[in-house]
Amino acid sequence: MTGLYVHIPFCERKCGYCGFYSEQRSGWDLGRFIKSLFRELDTYDIYGRIDTVYIGGGSPSCLGEKYLSYLLDGIVSRVGIKGEFSIEVNPDQLTGDLLDVMSKAGVNRLSMGAQSFNQSELDLLGRGCQVQAIKDAICMARRKGFDNINVDLIFAIPGSTLQTWRYTLGQAIDLAVEHIAAYSLSYEKNTPFSRKRDMGEIEPVGEDDDRLMYEMACDMLAEASLGQYEISNFAKENYQCQHNLIYWSGEPYIGIGPAAGSYWDGCRKLNIADVRRYMAAIEQGETPVVESEKPSPDEITCQTAILMLRRTRGIDFPEFEQRTGRSAMELFAQTIERYCRMGLLVTNGSSVRLTPAGMAVADSVMCDFSEI
Repeated sequence: MTGLYVHIPFCERKCGYCGFYSEQRSGWDLGRFIKSLFRELDTYDIYGRIDTVYIGGGSPSCLGEKYLSYLLDGIVSRVGIKGEFSIEVNPDQLTGDLLDVMSKAGVNRLSMGAQSFNQSELDLLGRGCQVQAIKDAICMARRKGFDNINVDLIFAIPGSTLQTWRYTLGQAIDLAVEHIAAYSLSYEKNTPFSRKRDMGEIEPVGEDDDRLMYEMACDMLAEASLGQYEISNFAKENYQCQHNLIYWSGEPYIGIGPAAGSYWDGCRKLNIADVRRYMAAIEQGETPVVESEKPSPDEITCQTAILMLRRTRGIDFPEFEQRTGRSAMELFAQTIERYCRMGLLVTNGSSVRLTPAGMAVADSVMCDFSEI
């Protein structure tokens, strides 16, 4: 499978936990920006070759009906949509007309940044959204015929407890969404949250409670028939995010837009992050790529192992050998044996995967698959 990721770095708010990563849409020539995306996309001959499309950011929903329609129609005409077509939306930006634009273009999966169903936590995160707006947005999307909806949730928010996290999970489950992504709050460099933490203005949730929150999510979502298929992702049967599975299987994908990454023709590439510089490069006929590397066979082998371990199905040995030409069981024999003894990995002879205990400390385990 092959995926296309389109990065829209615009948002109408600046969240405390992700800082100033997303640009405000006001003041930008959005038509010029979208034309730049199309010119970059036109450098690829991919019509009919793309299996999934994911438009994220930022928040594509802040583009408004006119520019979102222009963007979606241009992508469809250049790519030809034949599978999962996802778009990220902010619940409080969603309108019936905007949903009509998405539906008409063929969007068949929505991903909403809910983050929490506790108003105090949303306020702390700087979301500028009311809990009721999240629920209303999901109900409106249902009325418009969308039957594949993800909500992103964040746990270990400063001041949160096991009880507040249980409430958020319960609210998401009651909304009967098809997919939930649950992430522990991360403190990115140079964000308001990281600065407040460093100054002692907010206190991070402790590691023990962080782990208990993660385990609670795994247990509650399993009981609600949302099966875990990746470290942080849970879905009803047949609703796993196919686009993300492309990443975790080590398959190729194209990223367009500022700060977008790609893995294409055996190369990993990263685009200019600055919007002005990105557009200028495109308009001058230059590449927007600022980083490019062709991983060695050993690097591809290790990267593939680490990515596959994120899946609950783990490293499928025949699949791994088909993708890398090498045997995972032979390359990582000592590592696999050690973590199996520790109860963090389990193997059945045809695959190796993280156990539930291993999922909770996945980063530590995967580090030992980074070299051969």
